[in-house]
Amino acid sequence: MPDNKSDLPPIPRPLTRGSVPPDFKVFVEEGGYGHLKIKPGPQEILEEHPDNKVNKGRSRDKSAGNRSQSSASSNIKAKFADLPDIETDPDSDYDTDLEGELDCSRREITHYATSSENEHLYSEYKSQCKRYKVVPCSSLLNRGGLELTHINLSNRSLGPKPIVALAAALTNNAKVTSLDISGNSIGVAGAQSAFEMLKDNYFINNLNLSNNQIIPSVFDSLIQSLRENTNTLLHLQLRNCGLNDACLEKLCIVLHEGQLKSLDISENEFGFDSRVAEMFKIELEDNATLSELNLAFSQFTSTNILLVFEGLSQNIFISKLNLASNGLGGNEKISKSLEVFMQTNEVVENLNLSYNNFQDACGQVESIANGLKSNKVVKIVDLSGNSIHAHDNPEATGTLPKVEPAVPNHISPKIQRGILKILEALVDHSETSLIELIFDKISVGLEFQNFVGENAELFGLDGKIKIVTGEAASKPKPKAPPKIDPMTKINIWLSENGLTLNTFFVKLDDDDSMTLSYDEFRKGCRDYGVPLGDDEITELIAMLDLDGDGDINYA
Repeated sequence: MPDNKSDLPPIPRPLTRGSVPPDFKVFVEEGGYGHLKIKPGPQEILEEHPDNKVNKGRSRDKSAGNRSQSSASSNIKAKFADLPDIETDPDSDYDTDLEGELDCSRREITHYATSSENEHLYSEYKSQCKRYKVVPCSSLLNRGGLELTHINLSNRSLGPKPIVALAAALTNNAKVTSLDISGNSIGVAGAQSAFEMLKDNYFINNLNLSNNQIIPSVFDSLIQSLRENTNTLLHLQLRNCGLNDACLEKLCIVLHEGQLKSLDISENEFGFDSRVAEMFKIELEDNATLSELNLAFSQFTSTNILLVFEGLSQNIFISKLNLASNGLGGNEKISKSLEVFMQTNEVVENLNLSYNNFQDACGQVESIANGLKSNKVVKIVDLSGNSIHAHDNPEATGTLPKVEPAVPNHISPKIQRGILKILEALVDHSETSLIELIFDKISVGLEFQNFVGENAELFGLDGKIKIVTGEAASKPKPKAPPKIDPMTKINIWLSENGLTLNTFFVKLDDDDSMTLSYDEFRKGCRDYGVPLGDDEITELIAMLDLDGDGDINYA
């Protein structure tokens, strides 16, 4: 033990009267300085604490209530003494991931209150979780989640079993209409149970299984469910599920059997099998329910994407189409097929062609411009991230003087006008329905900006078509006029008024002293209206006072 007591931890100071807690404790020193032991405080202090008085009163009330409840319970038992005993399940108090047992009466006073008529939803869910030996999701139990129209359990890595339990509980649920279980590693069992649930559930119309690996055989359950329950599932999201051509073949049957209104199969691995692409083309031609299709980041070969365009050209129901990041650029046949599609299609209102490596040098901008020039339906077109920048022609914008090439037979580089061609094609298209053109990540020059300004009624801030661009070239600042020294300014003014500098000095010299003070000269310039500022007059005085004596001598 250290000899110096100043190095020891201080003994806690006694609590003041105003800071005595309900569970008041004291520190008792045992075995010398620094060895402390905690003991309850004096009984009289604990009993006098306000909180303990309230708890004591509650305890008495609770005891009285228990006695009355025991009396009532005895009467009920006597009344039904003849009934056989019911065996109770020792595991009836099944645990959850909540801190305590789910208290329905407590939940009824919350914002997410659950009425007694819906209590079977929660008991069924807990029963299924117990069956599959998984912990229930507290967000579904504690906040009335099974009574909300939308359940969002995305990106929780739940695994297959919790999804199987949830799907079984939702089979007879009439509240939930949208289920999002994306990013949960649901596996084959989870996906299959979600699809089989749709066979008996007539209320869930939106299902999101994105970011889960799904194999082709699982779609057999979905096909069977849609055959027995055709009109339920309307929106299906399967983004980044590792779907291959075998899965796309199954999805063709889903499109044929179901009534889907929107389908998201972006970021998948299909598109290599020409036979499956032909099937997909036929389903696109014949489908009469799909209004939104997302094929972004697909792997269609150049031959198979032409089949897709053929199917889309014949479809008359898809109004929102996403073909972003499909590598459509650099191929003349694809550009021509895209042009024909945009010219003939009379349904698509929202078209996303961003990040497809379109290039101005390959004539693909002309194809898009011709397609938009003939189209009367499309409202929003997104061409962001393509190499169709609108560079300036230095000679046209006046930023560089026109010079003859120094090398004989020199060919100047072709100026890429890019998206400027699209705007030029739309100027004379009075029947266009466009309201927004998105050119994000595409740089534009002064020529493009000047063209937009000249056609402000169509492309301006208050124009019919909103233009969204990436980096815009800054307009050159106007050159400042060359500075004119004060002596030149006053000489110009004197010549305009038929005076010389000497005669002007004579007019200002009231006492004929042949000298002018600074104040006399300054006042005279103001009185006669000489166009000089105060700083310029001061500078002129310094130029006229050659000897620096404080006076201007004009003798």
